[in-house]
Amino acid sequence: MIHSGVGIKHPLHCLVSSIDELLQRNWRCELRYVPRQCNFVADHLAKRSLTLEC
Repeated sequence: MIHSGVGIKHPLHCLVSSIDELLQRNWRCELRYVPRQCNFVADHLAKRSLTLEC
């Protein structure tokens, strides 16, 4: 999804585009998929962020 991109109307277009832009920079990085069941802290923080008001 990151390397192939998504359409402009895709709900994650902005996020995918931002990640792709970061990956194009002159640095070494690696992405790994971790199921949310295996990453409780990140899953909790992501869910909590949806309820916060800015």
